[in-house]
This record gives sequence, structure tokens and C-alpha cells, in this order.
Amino acid sequence: MAEEEKPVGELFSLVYCQRGTPLEDSERFRRRLGGYLLGHVSDLISRAEVYQFIHYLTTETGLEIPLRGMGSVADFLLNVEVTDLLNCITLIWRYFRSGSRLYTQGEMWRNFVKRALKEENMRYRLDPSCGVHYLIDEAFEANRVAILPALQDPRYAGVRDAFETAYQYLSSDTKAAARSMFESLEIMARLMVTGQKNLNGWLVLNKLKPMALTLYEKDKTASTVTEGFFEGLAKWVDSVHNYRHGQGQEEPVSPPLDLCVYILSSGTSFLRWLIDVDQRTKSS
Repeated sequence: MAEEEKPVGELFSLVYCQRGTPLEDSERFRRRLGGYLLGHVSDLISRAEVYQFIHYLTTETGLEIPLRGMGSVADFLLNVEVTDLLNCITLIWRYFRSGSRLYTQGEMWRNFVKRALKEENMRYRLDPSCGVHYLIDEAFEANRVAILPALQDPRYAGVRDAFETAYQYLSSDTKAAARSMFESLEIMARLMVTGQKNLNGWLVLNKLKPMALTLYEKDKTASTVTEGFFEGLAKWVDSVHNYRHGQGQEEPVSPPLDLCVYILSSGTSFLRWLIDVDQRTKSS
């Protein structure tokens, strides 16, 4: 990168250091949140208002925070479970936005947290109301958005509902997300093959694949590639069944986030392809 092309005024670590995999948790990030409250909020509110703020967080989280001033909130954020930490980011924004005198602090808090998430390479992003969501990547989001126009067809209303539910669950319940993605493909298969109830590898290879192959009868190479793709879909279906029906354990097992992201991403691609096959075979 030429000298004149380097970002001006950017932190050295963001320009030159390898970022690596985004972090689930970070002590530095936690300290920065507490430091912001100590440096930007403590002087703006009275001791009584600090206690009111602490009571609010205690009421909303159900967790104990010592009444020792804003420093106790900073200590709380440093040691609390990561899920509660992320909840507090949103709750603090709500508190600021609910009081007219501190209203502007809400957006200042959100802007700071947004910047700190980026600078500390955290795996989260904020929505306009300071809700915290997993940060995946632009390609993942583009893949999701690309299929939405096709799902507007009333024929695919059930498919669309299950599909959208899968992405809604991603931030809170990866097992439910995987199940909903599987359900969207299963509903799609039922639309394409009359009388079928369950989606499995056999159905993919013996019913769905022949439908797709009719589109490439005069193209041997395309037929060969299509067969390979459907073999991959069959393996995908049989694999995701492990999360759909459980693994024979008392406690439900959820897929790790990275695996769930792949399930949703690949499932979306397969679904988009099946919709195309469905539309083209019906119009031929």
C-alpha cells in the first residue's frame, strides 16, 4: 500500500496488525465499556441518580450490583457473564433514552460501543436501537437477501416463513435456526413432489434430482454437475437430521455458531436452486 493510500488517522493496530477470528469475549472490551461510563457519565448525574441507574440494571438483569457508585457498574461489566454483558449494552441505551436529560447520551453510548466492537475485533454488531447481534460477513448477508425476491411468490409462503425464522433464531438458538432451515427445504420438497411428507436423502436422489436433470437432457456436462450437486444436497439433508431429531441425549445439543452459519448459508443456496428448478419444470 503506497503511503498516500494508507488510512489517515486510523489506529495502528487496525491498519497493520492481523485481526484474526472475531472474539466472543474480551477483557479489554469490557474495561472500555466501564471506562466510558466512568469518564462520560459519572460527572453528569448525581449520586442518587447513579443509585437509580444501578437499581434499574439490577431490576432488568436480576443480578446483584453493589451500590458503590459508577465504579461498581464498571466492575460488574468486567466480571458478568458475556450474555449479561451484551444485554447490558442494550439496557444502558434504553436507560439513557428514557430520561430526557440523558437522552443524547443514548446515541453517544451506541456510537462508542459500535466503535469499540470494531476496534477490539468482536464478533457482534449493533442495530439502530443498540440491540446486539452476531456479526457474520457481507457474503452471508448477500446470500440471504438474494433469495428474498423469489420467496415473495405466494406459492412459497410456508417456505419463506421457515426461512426467515431460521435467520431470526441465529443470534439466540442455533439448534432452532438449523431446524427451521431444514424445515424450509422440507416444505419446498413437498411442493415439488406431491404426497411426500419427510425430506431425506432418498427423496433428494430419487425424486428431486430426476426433476432437475430434465432441464439438462441435452447437456451432458451440466447433467453430471447437477448429479454431483444433488448428492451434496442429500448428504446435507442427512447430516442436518442430527440437529432436527436430537442426538439421544437428555439435554438438547445445539450446533456451534460457525457450523450453524454454514448450515444456513449452504441451505439458502440449495433452497434458491430448488426454487429455480421448481419454477422452470412447471413452466416447461
